[in-house]
Amino acid sequence: METIKITRSFAAKVNLGNYENIDVYCAAEMEVPADESLEWSAHLNKFCIGEVRNEVDAIKRRKGGGQ
Repeated sequence: METIKITRSFAAKVNLGNYENIDVYCAAEMEVPADESLEWSAHLNKFCIGEVRNEVDAIKRRKGGGQ
């Protein structure tokens, strides 16, 4: 069975105020069967986006909900 390695990533910048920003980044990699690569690529993309959004939300909560 032929396999393919898929790497997906997602990043966001959070403004903490006072000209201070933080970058939040997630990357994930998997080796999957080539005929399932599109499905796994979408899954990894969704995973990375979710991880970044969760961290951005946590940062905003710690900063009192500010942008």
